[in-house]
Amino acid sequence: MLVNGPTVNRALLETLYPPGSEVKNTGTVFLDSPDRRLPYTHQVSVGYEQQLGPTLSVSADFVHAFGRDQFMSFDQNAGLRTTTSRTAPIIRPDPNFVGLVLVRENQGRTDYDALMMQVEKRFSQNYSARVSYTLAHSRGNTSGMAFRRVRSSC
Repeated sequence: MLVNGPTVNRALLETLYPPGSEVKNTGTVFLDSPDRRLPYTHQVSVGYEQQLGPTLSVSADFVHAFGRDQFMSFDQNAGLRTTTSRTAPIIRPDPNFVGLVLVRENQGRTDYDALMMQVEKRFSQNYSARVSYTLAHSRGNTSGMAFRRVRSSC
């Protein structure tokens, strides 16, 4: 629609889309949920350190983090193919929308546990050293993509 730089070709634009014409939105539509809240994560940790000599110590820390009310998007207009063919037409519950109609809801939750271990040689004789290792496990009801297709009415 641009002619010779930043000038819009109004004649072509009005030919393609006459004044008063309606054009269907073919993109993804995002709707907000009135029940939406801010997601949150809380973390609790406990640790222990033991000195083994004048310059050597070992320590262990346990961390538990839990996230609640994480955002997940649900497709309120999920389409179904009329047959199993990949070229079959897609039928959507609400024909006013051509594509996805996503609503964000606070349905996600995550849990994270970690055990952190460390051996430290404290500074003496002009050097110090540390070796550490973390063993962690995370789980939840989300894939990390925060999107699920669900067929329901708007």
